[in-house]
Amino acid sequence: MTVFTDEGDIFIFDHAKNARRQITKTVDAETNPHFTFDQKRIYFTRANNLYVMTLDGGMLEQLTDIRVGAALPTASPKGTDSQEYLKKEERGLLDAVRERAEQREEQEKKRKERETRKPFAVPTGQNVVNLNLSPDGKYVIATISEPGAGSKNTIVPNYVTESAYTEDIPGRNKVGDTQNRTRLVSINVETGEM
Repeated sequence: MTVFTDEGDIFIFDHAKNARRQITKTVDAETNPHFTFDQKRIYFTRANNLYVMTLDGGMLEQLTDIRVGAALPTASPKGTDSQEYLKKEERGLLDAVRERAEQREEQEKKRKERETRKPFAVPTGQNVVNLNLSPDGKYVIATISEPGAGSKNTIVPNYVTESAYTEDIPGRNKVGDTQNRTRLVSINVETGEM
């Protein structure tokens, strides 16, 4: 069998049956599909995150929580002393406010227990170029690219175009300019830590 993408969706071609089977049909583009080492699942990239899907049941699992250019969620900001005092008084005096606050805290606690994976933040200006799953399925190898600061790409004119006007073909940067940097990051699938 061969796994491949066609117009952003994943397909499997069964050579023995000479049949093509569609695996995903989504608005988001899925790219870079591969079979896992055991050949029972496929993994692919969607929106800068790695997903794995079982072939027999179709269960989809998100393996990474990579957030590009976004700050990680933090605790709600603390107010001034008087605002904090009013919150405390409202909670103590009104049963409905206290019950809602307790429900919210309980739901937040359950969510934190359920979500053991820590998000991985990629700073603004850097891009996730490639994601691959290790053969044992315990790590994701992410290739992160950072464009060179101050570098300028060459522009090549294209005279033969459909629009009948000269259009630019983007080129590479010059040899003396600062080059792009690439780094590899190993992300633990269970914890989300590097």
